[in-house]
Amino acid sequence: MALLLRLDTQIFGVGLDALLIAVTYIIGMVVINKLPSLDPEAEAIVESEEEPDNPSASLSPKAAIVRFIIAALVILAAGTALSITGDQIAIITGIGSSFIGSFLIAAATSLPEAISVFIALRLNNVNMAVGAILGSNIFNMIILALSDPVYTAGPIMLDVSGANMIIAVGVLIMSLLALFSLYRKESASTLSYTIPSVIILIVYFAASYLNFTY
Repeated sequence: MALLLRLDTQIFGVGLDALLIAVTYIIGMVVINKLPSLDPEAEAIVESEEEPDNPSASLSPKAAIVRFIIAALVILAAGTALSITGDQIAIITGIGSSFIGSFLIAAATSLPEAISVFIALRLNNVNMAVGAILGSNIFNMIILALSDPVYTAGPIMLDVSGANMIIAVGVLIMSLLALFSLYRKESASTLSYTIPSVIILIVYFAASYLNFTY
């Protein structure tokens, strides 16, 4: 909606659209935090089962926190380098910055997240795996509100290329498919599990191609 309406309104240096996204994020987190478990009996069964081998189980809380901070700093430095080199690639090759950001840089910065998801699945923690994917998408949206004051030329969403609309629509479609998959019935057939995943892949590559040729 922000890409479509192009609102030229700011509050304390933050675009109205980005501010609404931030408010939605905060309300959503409060609501999620207060939600009761949807299936407490299933959780009790999972907790009673034998836990898989965890190579990090011997770490002390302090050691785990230190490793987490170091890993986060490495990712922060790598992300900075990716943005700078991505900008240079766009200038040298003439490829649109929107495509570089939405395909190359997005894929590269999502690699640590992908590894986290795979590790969570190996630990049989499906909730953490799915939560990491969806939670990352949510947090990436609030970055718009956090970075808007840094961009002094006006609201960020007002100046971005129309090519981003292609990616936004693709993300919307894939999110709806993911939502459908999360709410499918337990008795659903194997085909109903597979089709949304296949469509998500098709939408991703189709949106990337359209963005590249825009």
